[in-house]
Amino acid sequence: MSHTLPSVLILCLAAALACAPHAAPGAAEAPGEVKPLDTWSGKPADAALKAAAPESGVVTDADAWKKIWSAWRPDEERPHVDFDKDLILIATADGPNRVNLTATRDQQGDVTVVGAATRMAGPGFGYALARVPRDGIKSVNGNPVASGGAAPGKPRGAKPAGKPLAEYAASFADGKLTVTARGTNNTGGWTNALEPVEKRDGPAEFKFTQTRPRGIATQAFKDFTATATADAATKPEHVIVTDTAGRHSVPVK
Repeated sequence: MSHTLPSVLILCLAAALACAPHAAPGAAEAPGEVKPLDTWSGKPADAALKAAAPESGVVTDADAWKKIWSAWRPDEERPHVDFDKDLILIATADGPNRVNLTATRDQQGDVTVVGAATRMAGPGFGYALARVPRDGIKSVNGNPVASGGAAPGKPRGAKPAGKPLAEYAASFADGKLTVTARGTNNTGGWTNALEPVEKRDGPAEFKFTQTRPRGIATQAFKDFTATATADAATKPEHVIVTDTAGRHSVPVK
């Protein structure tokens, strides 16, 4: 015996389906377990290498990723990570123990990382690394996560760059980019450094840093020049130089 649903009920069901929320393409996952895109683990014998991990338990930029990979897996090619899109979560345990990392996100976007480990005594330490999508993540274990691959506390694109710390110039010749930073320190003893930033796409990038003198310094203005070079197949229109004031576009001559 067949039964036919009343037309009113059919219309109600159709309306409910049409109005039901649908996840937008690329939308962040709902609160709950954070599923990794890639994972790595190991058990280095030198416990001192554990110090390569940031205290926050999360890697948010290429420099920190290079540091931790070079320390823990020096014989392997470092995987490329787009920190505009992803983060690296870290869990460690003392002793030669295998670590299993799990992460959950709450409704506020805070991720809690938990590392479950075996219980073997001995030298070294164990670790687990997980690459996860950064979309929807506001903090990890209570530590705020900067946006767009910037170093913690300096979100990329959060505000326009301020006045550069130095006068930057860039030139190209014979397959080499040369970037120069010139300026004046108000005392002696400062360290001014300019170095290329490793990246696989986008314009070439350089980082300029200044370290204050320790102890007594000469009370006199002192001019400085810092230079860095990088290989380039063709002449780019510009390079990026970052300093504590922000990111600066420098035309290439």
